[in-house]
Amino acid sequence: MRAGRLDTHGAFQSPTEGQDARGGRTITGWTTHVSAWVGVRPLAARERLAAGQLQPTVDYELDARYVSTVTTKMRFLADDGRAFALRGIQPFAHEGRMLLQAEAMS
Repeated sequence: MRAGRLDTHGAFQSPTEGQDARGGRTITGWTTHVSAWVGVRPLAARERLAAGQLQPTVDYELDARYVSTVTTKMRFLADDGRAFALRGIQPFAHEGRMLLQAEAMS
């Protein structure tokens, strides 16, 4: 892995959960799990139907150094404010890296 490709700094974060007024679970905040440099590459843009409205989504691939404790329940928050929901993880532990499939969060 070449360090030049890892040009976006930020943090992998875990959700902090609480209860809403109806007793259901909801995300109330995010806790930093580990800081990291990643490479961010857009893959595709599309629209999806949510709550009766079309909403644009953008898929990304994140290239990062391997961290065994990163899960798809986490997000990556870049220092520039962009947030990415992790949807899939392809570990390449023998190479010391991982590829993550992610979706832009609004």
